[in-house]
Amino acid sequence: MPLNIGGATVEGGTSAFTIKNTSAATVFSRQTGTYNSNTFAKHIDAGRPMFVAGSSTSPAWQSVTNGWLKTSSYFNQTSVNNGNHYSTTNTRFTAPITGYYHFFFTSYSYSSNYNHPMFWVNGSANGKYRMRGHGKVANYQMDGQMEEVIYCTSGDYVEPYMFGGGTAHYYPAHSLFGGYYMG
Repeated sequence: MPLNIGGATVEGGTSAFTIKNTSAATVFSRQTGTYNSNTFAKHIDAGRPMFVAGSSTSPAWQSVTNGWLKTSSYFNQTSVNNGNHYSTTNTRFTAPITGYYHFFFTSYSYSSNYNHPMFWVNGSANGKYRMRGHGKVANYQMDGQMEEVIYCTSGDYVEPYMFGGGTAHYYPAHSLFGGYYMG
């Protein structure tokens, strides 16, 4: 039976604990689950936008030659999408709240020359040039990760891109894009 406190409710049980505001919207939830026979707890802050997106299929290697490729074009599913601010249709995150966001992008790639990812904001390079994979042995595959804190105004959208100098190759099936609101 839920506990009512000033119109808000607190509910609990063996596998979940939830607090709802006076509008019945969940503001805090803690759930338990199992993975490989281990019990774990999952905290969900309903008001914090966050997402992790990846590919639901296994597309072939994508090539980019002397230019930019929108890498999230293949990220059509999410494992986390708190607030539904990542669109699996246009494959970008739109900030619902003005403030600082932490974004990450992991990629599996190789190049005969060099490649480097960058976060673009509102369809334009945001000026934070990232060099990853420059100087590695040509045509060897690598895992790379880029992280950045970006100040977004409500309505700004963010997407990861990759530049290929010469010809670079990118494998979407082993790559992810994610982020969360920091405050």
